[in-house]
Amino acid sequence: MQTLKRLWMIIASAYILLFFSEYYFLNEEPAIGLIDTLTTNPAGLIFLIEFIIMYAFFSYSMLIALQKFKVSNIWGLILAGALFGWWTEGIVIPIYYEALPYSIFWPSIGWHVIVDVLLGWYLVRKVLHMNKPLYTVLLSSALGIFWGIWATWFWGEGLSPIAPTDFVIYSFFTVFLLIIAYWSIDSFNPVKMAISKLEIILFAVFSIFCFITITLSLGILPILYFVPMVAITCLVLWIGGKSEKRDSLFDGFEVKTKKWQYPILLLIPLTSSIVYNNIYKSKLDTGFTELIPLALLVAAVPLYLIAMVKVAFKTR
Repeated sequence: MQTLKRLWMIIASAYILLFFSEYYFLNEEPAIGLIDTLTTNPAGLIFLIEFIIMYAFFSYSMLIALQKFKVSNIWGLILAGALFGWWTEGIVIPIYYEALPYSIFWPSIGWHVIVDVLLGWYLVRKVLHMNKPLYTVLLSSALGIFWGIWATWFWGEGLSPIAPTDFVIYSFFTVFLLIIAYWSIDSFNPVKMAISKLEIILFAVFSIFCFITITLSLGILPILYFVPMVAITCLVLWIGGKSEKRDSLFDGFEVKTKKWQYPILLLIPLTSSIVYNNIYKSKLDTGFTELIPLALLVAAVPLYLIAMVKVAFKTR
């Protein structure tokens, strides 16, 4: 029973990362595909299970690093999150190699670490555990406002805008699953997700298999850019975790989230739908979405470098 609970927590973590990586980002193909499925063929949602399993594979890179390198602070989480970002964009999907060296940091660190990991996987859970509804309201509203604006990012890419009614269905459905994911992690064990040796071996074997059969089809680029970045990041995490015994990264997580906290997260789809509907009707070109990737890329580089120094030299 404990094994099933632990595996379910890993699946829940995978969905949280999937949500912020694909659905909050509004990646065109997965997002529009989900909208089409929800509005025309709900029985086709079986593909979502496959998508979550794929993200469980990606998320293992971060979860294993957190456990094996005894990550105890945000700086270590940033580096473990970088591994998740690189696995997501560099093992099966070749985004990591499309605009080197910039693609090392965007979207792998600029979005996946800052938004998926720090904001979605850590901060939202941290706020929920505070059991202060005002904080949850403010964070949920902010996430919703940003989402409603960000959802217009591909309007200039030659794709048709999502209809407001479709966006309502899409946002409420994906956030409903997100709430279940947060609740699952907190209900089973708010602090630790111990990963077995067998899981680590299977993850390593499958990663090597994918790297050989898929990644290396790109030629020498993965060997020159992917392997060294993963190796040096793991080395720094290992150095930082050698004498680490604290569990401070999850201070406060031992406090159970009150059940009434979770419905407040529905403010995310509510506010995003209102904002998106107003922008859609006014056909407003905010210009905001063009600046965000650049800002996150600029933030990603020093964030990663500072985290490397902080973890390697054990500074706070």
